[in-house]
Amino acid sequence: MKTVLVAGKFDLVHPGHLKFFEEAKSNGDRLIVVVARDSTITKNTGVAPIYPEDLRKEFLEALSVVDQVELGNESNEMQIILEIRPDIICLGYDQPIKEERVQKFIKENKLNIKIKRLNAFNEKLFKSSKIKSQVRMSKSEVLKEFKPTGVSNKDQLDSVPVIVGDYDEIADWEMDPKGYFLIRINKEKQILELAHCKELGIIDCIFEGKKPQDIYFEIHKAGIVSRIDHAAYIGKELHKAYLALQKSTNYTQDSELEI
Repeated sequence: MKTVLVAGKFDLVHPGHLKFFEEAKSNGDRLIVVVARDSTITKNTGVAPIYPEDLRKEFLEALSVVDQVELGNESNEMQIILEIRPDIICLGYDQPIKEERVQKFIKENKLNIKIKRLNAFNEKLFKSSKIKSQVRMSKSEVLKEFKPTGVSNKDQLDSVPVIVGDYDEIADWEMDPKGYFLIRINKEKQILELAHCKELGIIDCIFEGKKPQDIYFEIHKAGIVSRIDHAAYIGKELHKAYLALQKSTNYTQDSELEI
């Protein structure tokens, strides 16, 4: 039984991908798809995927043409070849990895694996980058199409339920499994600084920005916030830090801001 291996981000799966999977499997009996890790995509492209790795893997597992789905290796993306040891590796027509690099790895590890570059399937229509560019609109484009709409049920507001928030910062607080943040201001550079800690007391990444939005955007791309209350907390503290920076006063995380 011949095993065929393909790998990629598979962030927005479209008919081009399905055709790719079908053609790849036609070269063997069993198709294994390797899904690139979130960290690998962010490292290689500078942009986090739209969908996290677990969802991308789950979606591909639902496809009948796919026999097995594995997550890639974070430290060495070529290592998965040694673990699976396929008979054939199929590459997409526009996949950036060079065949020579894969061939070198196969030769160094004394593996008997064939490499095949597959043809494109209607690339003018089914290409991930083109699809993403079509579904993303700039802020100015959104504002042009946005038409403010008034409230049409003003006379019926008495029947609308009112939810009163009563968040207890001690009883209701829960640690974000992806870590926590330390926030401070740098008066010398006139910037905000936010350090991320996945483990207690160990900083693994530092974000800098002149305004809160600069940091929000990078945190979102990095995918290191999983709780909405944690995201709201970061927004609140970064805004406090920004005000302190603008007013040339002191900022202490989790303390009242005196202006």
